[in-house]
Amino acid sequence: MNYKKLQNKANKINEALEHAKRTDGTEFVRTKETAKEALADEIKDIVFNSTGRNFYQLDNGYKTLWELCDLIGECESEEALETRIYEDEGLIYTKDLTEWLNSDINNVYYLTEALEEFEPKDGFNLLQIAYCKAYQQEMFETLRELEKLV
Repeated sequence: MNYKKLQNKANKINEALEHAKRTDGTEFVRTKETAKEALADEIKDIVFNSTGRNFYQLDNGYKTLWELCDLIGECESEEALETRIYEDEGLIYTKDLTEWLNSDINNVYYLTEALEEFEPKDGFNLLQIAYCKAYQQEMFETLRELEKLV
């Protein structure tokens, strides 16, 4: 994998994405209307494939792609990128962790994995481990989809 090519593609993708607000005030990431059609199609494919075409996860898929492209730009190598993904502490407030848990019924499976693989100290630690597992999985699935285009 040529990391410079990956960085160039990530930069182009980030330039084609923007933060927006819905009428109810919720923020989300979307493709700019001015983005070239071919790039917009690539972005859509990355998001759809990395989320398993789960309609309810598309907002999160675009957000994950945005975050991943930022990280790719900040890191000097794929090894450094992987380290940053693994070392991310994730959400630190209980409110945010419980909102994450409530955001998708499938997130409960990450709790089960965290219980089976680790010995959480308490409920907060369990939620944090589960969130980190989900975050890492989403980032690496998105990275695999992005690498297919480089």
